[in-house]
This record gives sequence, structure tokens and C-alpha cells, in this order.
Amino acid sequence: MMKLIRPHVLREDEVSDNVAKLDIQPLERGVGTTIGGLFESYFINNFHGTSPYALKFSHVKVEDIFTEITGVKEDLGDIIDNVKMISVLRKETDETDVIFSLEVSGKKVVKAKDLQISSNNFEIANPNQILFHADTNKKFKFDIMAKYSSGYYFAEDFESLKDFKKDFYSFDAGFSPVEYFNYKVDNARVGQSINYDLLKMEYSVKPGYDPIKVYKETIDFLREEFSLISDSIPDEVNTISIEDASSNEYNPNLSISINDLELSIRCRNCLKQINVETLSDLSKVTTSQLMTINNFGKKSLDELREVMGNFGLTLKEE
Repeated sequence: MMKLIRPHVLREDEVSDNVAKLDIQPLERGVGTTIGGLFESYFINNFHGTSPYALKFSHVKVEDIFTEITGVKEDLGDIIDNVKMISVLRKETDETDVIFSLEVSGKKVVKAKDLQISSNNFEIANPNQILFHADTNKKFKFDIMAKYSSGYYFAEDFESLKDFKKDFYSFDAGFSPVEYFNYKVDNARVGQSINYDLLKMEYSVKPGYDPIKVYKETIDFLREEFSLISDSIPDEVNTISIEDASSNEYNPNLSISINDLELSIRCRNCLKQINVETLSDLSKVTTSQLMTINNFGKKSLDELREVMGNFGLTLKEE
């Protein structure tokens, strides 16, 4: 095995507390692009965070919320943009859902710090974030639903969740605390050779998050993933018959995570509802059980059959 040169990580001068610019070098040729892509994928798909995804005004029906919201200067789009800017931090807990509420009374600038939080396990990192301007003396309540998760959900995906409150208006939401990420690969010099990679990464995180801790958490995640891959390599190769190889039981793809499949967000969320995490889990669920899942239909069933077939697997028919 070739001897690798230990790379070093240099952080450029801080632009702000929530921005990091990192240079990693020297890396073997091609490794810079690989690592940059892994960081990008983890930031988008796997990094967990808490994000608002629905809101409610007590004096406005959901079907009427697209029109002017009485007593508020901003329109719905502006309010949603402001609510999305709330940075929510979660403490060490198993709780995944939280509701923020406030009672508006009189003309005022409503900020995140005015919100009452339903659980002590969550806190707002940017309390001065403006939500809207109230311009009426009448009282009304304002509520926000937020969730701890990963990836990106469309509004209709939230509406299919069992705990979604139908009198709330949902909107698209991304859960990663990383707001921006970019990387590029240049040449790095080792002695007289420039046949090495210099990986330059720049990213920003939401208020309350430390960009260096975010970097270290990503490294820990990747290390754990590669450790699991390494541990799964058998010491010796077992032989099986062609008949056995064609069955689900001996298929080497059974350990593939649902998160790594090219599934629609709707289909992925339906599988989460029944705690299906791998192809092995999915192979044990019958088609009739799948059809009982809220918001799961024939189109989703056909999608799963196609995906399973791509890995030489089949759904359990009844």
C-alpha cells in the first residue's frame, strides 16, 4: 500500500463567526474532488437541524391565508421568508417536534424573541429576527411548527405526516444548518511535484452554529461510515448457488440505506413512517402493508418495485 502524506487544514482569516474558509492540502490527486463532494452531500442530505415548516394565524383560515392577512403589514411570502430565518438549536434530547407561539396585542414589531417555546429542549439563536409588523390593536395568536430532521421537504410532504395539524399552513423547508457551501480543487506542491490536490472549501452556517464544529461532525460521520464499510468486508468469500443468489436473503444490496436510493421525497417519507431504513427492511414489508401508509399510492408502489428490481430484489407480495 502506498504511503500517504499527512494533509494539513488551514482556516483563512475569519469573515464572520458563521463563515469558514478552509484549505486542505496536500491530498492525493482526485481525492480533493471526492472529499469536497462528500462534504456537499452530507451538508445537504444528512446533517440534522431544526427548521420551521408551518405557521398559523388564529384569525385567518388556511384557505384564506393567500389573501391579505388582516392586522399584518407583510404578505404571506414575506412572513414565510422571515420565519425560515429563525435559527433553532436543539439540546441533547430525543424530541423532534416543537411549537412556537405568541399572542399579539397592539401595533408592534414582532420578533423571534417574542415567541414562547413548547419545550425547554429547544432555543432560538437569533432572537432579534423580525417576523412581521402588527398594525392592529386587535389580539390574535401566531403559531409556528418546527421539526428536527435532515434533508429537504416540500410542503405537501409535511401535510402527509401523522402529527401535522390541518389548521396550519405548511411550506418547503431544508433542515441542514449549512446555508451555503462551495468548493474547488487546485494544484498543491510537495517538493518539486505539483501532482497533488489543494481542496478549498467555503461555507456558512446558521446563527448559533460553530462552523468548525460542523466540520468536525462531518469528519466524524464520514469516518464512521467508512468504518462500517470496512467492518462489513468478510475475511473469506462464501460461495452460494445460483438459486440462492437470486433470492432476497443472500442479496449483498440488502444493507443499502433508503437515504442512498433515488426515491421521491414523498416515497421516502412514507417509508420513514414505518421505520424502514434499509433495503433489507423494505424486503420484509408486504405490498398490502405499504398501501395502508398515509399518502402512499400505486405510483409510489411502482416506484419501489422499480428501485428494488434495480438491485435484484423484489417486494413481498400477498
